[in-house]
Amino acid sequence: MSARCVRFRRSLGPIDSSRELSLPGPWSRNYGAHLLSQATEELCKPAATADHPAPTQLKLLPMTVTQAKRAMRQAALQRRQAISASKVDAVKNAAISAAGHFQTAIDISPTAVLAGYWPMRNEFDVRPLLRILHDRGHTCSLPVVVADNQPLTFREWHPETVLQSATFGAKAPPVDAPVVTPNVLLVPLLAFDDHGYRLGYGGGFFDRTLDYLRRFRMEVLAIGIAYAEQHVDAVPHQPYDQRLNWVVTEKGAQQTMRMTANVGERVTS
Repeated sequence: MSARCVRFRRSLGPIDSSRELSLPGPWSRNYGAHLLSQATEELCKPAATADHPAPTQLKLLPMTVTQAKRAMRQAALQRRQAISASKVDAVKNAAISAAGHFQTAIDISPTAVLAGYWPMRNEFDVRPLLRILHDRGHTCSLPVVVADNQPLTFREWHPETVLQSATFGAKAPPVDAPVVTPNVLLVPLLAFDDHGYRLGYGGGFFDRTLDYLRRFRMEVLAIGIAYAEQHVDAVPHQPYDQRLNWVVTEKGAQQTMRMTANVGERVTS
């Protein structure tokens, strides 16, 4: 009698490890390294004899980078929400501390043009730093989504600017605000690692923008702004993902990629 094969797919299930998926804390048990593989079991039961059952064949299929990002993104969103919710009274102090670390560690030209962001969805509040940089005489701006698969546009911002609702629930200066080209970008994120890779929301807007600016051979300083607890061991990345030069948190500033020229200069080599 021929063998009857039954094929099915199942998840490997949680692994009790706080290092899974490089995400800190017990939350990783639900979103851990077990998500990097899927299991396929092929159970073949020979009908000839019960004395020689066929072994279970377990094949691990690696998760793609896109799938790994999606898994980490879901966990990172929950983590950042938990961080901000548990530190309601400390959010303002964290923002002020990060602004101080920025000024101490990062030296930017007086003529540098800054791009910040207006925080939403529990993002780290960069507004105190943006106000300080404006008061120091820098031209400051906020990003605007023009269209899918296009780089961001940046409109000039002043503390008295009346912001308008924009794409994806963001806030942006009005359409008649001057458009500027920044060479120092303050970038929000969901997670970051020591190599300067960041995890965003998946739209690719900041990666596309940094790639566009760097393709013009202009040296751009990209600075991630985050809570220290958003750090992970490794962010899944692909060739088009753009690295950060610095990451600034409420606990300090970390350089992750060195510059090859001064900010705003054309790279000639």
